[in-house]
Amino acid sequence: MPTVNVYNLAGEVVGEMELSERVFEAPINGALLHQAVVVHQANQRTGRAETKTRSQVRGGGRKPWRQKGTGRARAGTTRAPHWRHGGVVFGPHARDYSMRFPKKMRRAAIRQALSAKLRDQELLVVDSLKLSETKTRFVAETLDRLNLGRNVLFITAQPEAFRNQDAVRGGNARSFELGAERALHYGAAGRRIEAVRAQFQRCSRDYGAEPGRVQSLEIPSTGAGPERCGSCGRSVERMSPYDILKRPIITEASTDAMELNKYTFEVDARANKVEIRRAVEEIFKVHVTKVNTMWVPGKTKRRGYSVGRTPDRKKAIVTLAPGETIELFEGV
Repeated sequence: MPTVNVYNLAGEVVGEMELSERVFEAPINGALLHQAVVVHQANQRTGRAETKTRSQVRGGGRKPWRQKGTGRARAGTTRAPHWRHGGVVFGPHARDYSMRFPKKMRRAAIRQALSAKLRDQELLVVDSLKLSETKTRFVAETLDRLNLGRNVLFITAQPEAFRNQDAVRGGNARSFELGAERALHYGAAGRRIEAVRAQFQRCSRDYGAEPGRVQSLEIPSTGAGPERCGSCGRSVERMSPYDILKRPIITEASTDAMELNKYTFEVDARANKVEIRRAVEEIFKVHVTKVNTMWVPGKTKRRGYSVGRTPDRKKAIVTLAPGETIELFEGV
């Protein structure tokens, strides 16, 4: 199991931290990391560039001169592309540059990026970022004491001492503080960052690790108010199992899948695989070994002159343990 030293703001080693092997010792796949960065950069594009064609430019509705007898070239509008104030032929138009990146590939890319940072000794853990005074001078001195390079990315669970220090310049150092949800993407994790504060207290499921392994501080539930996650401290909304499972889907394909111990349900769009598994086990008193989810796109429906579309729905294919069944047709 990999371990890293924990430093204080004075640059002294105050302890060690054990890291998850699954997250920080993942094999590096350069093609996957490249694809993750390309997808992230593409999703940052707004695609708002727009030019007007000859039909969109205002004016030009009158023929500038008659067709014959003037000696000039024939023209039908003053908004043709070769005219001044005319339209643009092959100019850019608004479009969507977003790309889809599967969840498993996204999590694998984050694990590999963090593993690469640890392997290259570009990951540094500090115990706290609380300063006596929030001033640029103190922040710059802290960066110098920690022997950080030019580009430094701090990842914290919540804004602390540097929350109003968007850009701190001390010598050749430049620091940016980001929250964990903003910073742990492929672009930030894939850059040449030379210090990462590994106190990201997010749920371990976001990194595909075992519960309780990837965390630096556990925030216990207080018992009062909304229930909170033991890893990240955020409020967790618990849905009822009967709200998660809407109805079983009975089709020819799903009926054939029952012979393989697979059952299909329509589920709530907000439910994840863990919640679906728990809901099935609680309602039907069975043991679930695997859950696959997918989105079923809506269909176009016509009623008279009105054309509409049914909403998209989410379905889950649940695989049960050998020897266990669910009686969907009991009492029918």
